[in-house]
Amino acid sequence: TRDDPDYLALLLANRIFGTGGFNSILSQELRVKRGLTYGAYSNLTALQASGIFSLSYSTQQNQLMDSIQIAYQTLLNFVQKPIDKKQLEETVKWFETQL
Repeated sequence: TRDDPDYLALLLANRIFGTGGFNSILSQELRVKRGLTYGAYSNLTALQASGIFSLSYSTQQNQLMDSIQIAYQTLLNFVQKPIDKKQLEETVKWFETQL
């Protein structure tokens, strides 16, 4: 929810995972490393009730299942492993410039 105490941390994590353009983890895995899409993005929508988290990208039909598995595994890895300290610091600095 918008008033969740972890809301800002989730926005920060989402920026690192999928809204940071070509440098985001999702884009790196699907576009840079494998060439499966031109762009990949995640979105976190906060609501009064529990919000929505989604991924979006386009790929060729014959690459669909591979791309879904890669996106899913990338999300699991992101949730299970600590965020890179340098990446976190850069993202915090970016957020500070947006305030």
